[in-house]
Amino acid sequence: MKPIVCIIALFWAFFGKAEDMRIIPTEYNVVSDTLDHSIKKGHFVLQGDVKMFSSLSPIKGVQIGCTSSGKWIRTDDNGHFEIELLATDSVVYIHKEGWNEIVIENYDFKDQHRVVMDVYMIIERDPGQTVKRKPVIYLYSEEEMNFELSLDPLGDFTFTYPTYNDAWKGTVTENGISVDGKSYPYLFWEAKSEFIKPLERDGMIQGEIYTSDKVVQQLENKLDAIGFNQKEKTDFITFWGPILTSKKYAFVQFIMDHDYDSKVAELTTTPKPNHSKRVFILYQLSNDLNFGFETIEQTFETVKREGFVLIEWGGAEVKLPKSF
Repeated sequence: MKPIVCIIALFWAFFGKAEDMRIIPTEYNVVSDTLDHSIKKGHFVLQGDVKMFSSLSPIKGVQIGCTSSGKWIRTDDNGHFEIELLATDSVVYIHKEGWNEIVIENYDFKDQHRVVMDVYMIIERDPGQTVKRKPVIYLYSEEEMNFELSLDPLGDFTFTYPTYNDAWKGTVTENGISVDGKSYPYLFWEAKSEFIKPLERDGMIQGEIYTSDKVVQQLENKLDAIGFNQKEKTDFITFWGPILTSKKYAFVQFIMDHDYDSKVAELTTTPKPNHSKRVFILYQLSNDLNFGFETIEQTFETVKREGFVLIEWGGAEVKLPKSF
């Protein structure tokens, strides 16, 4: 077995400038590479799973293949693929419209070998667009109940899990959410939309600038004030914490409730929740404390947790001009 192979790939951020580039830690990991005499001589088998980098959710419909032999397949509903290629096919392409293309050209695919790998993809970012990352929806009920939830992302879905077909329909139980007989801790979606304009008040942009060493403490304080439970808070911080600490400073704005409805996504739930809290952060990262705009602190109302309760959170990176 070969050691895990990782490649580092750079991709253009919001406006595609070199100074705004981000790093994808891993595009693919080779799990195993073994000799398999059941494979025809002169061929190798490549198999594995394609996942969303941010959530590790499976991505279906991804094309995998080689231009030299012209052989292509697509991942199934679980993101799985298996393809037999010629040993002379040295370059493998992994592609889906709207996602970063992965080209494997430096790996030594050997004759009669079975290579198993995990592949991680990210959504491409186009100028003038906002990628709404990892909005997740938790549902709680004191009694088991059926629900129907429809969502307008004010843009185009790029991924949903479980699969969104006009609406999510299921049951809220004490163990979580059940859809089509399967249990989920939350409902997941991501989308692209037009630029989200930040909230302003008194000529200043609402939000705060955090230093990287204070990000976790600041997020804990904000989420406690909003009324997140420990699981929600942990899920939020373990996802956004590494991103917001990747540079010295992070501007963070919380968009909530009716502002969430108008700027991020419209949500209709039947029956209507007794209480809900929808939380979306806009953030900008910098190694320079001077972001070029003034900020004004936000205040929050704590969500009540009685009866049927809906909690949602997500976020997006924005690039604000200094003259904003």
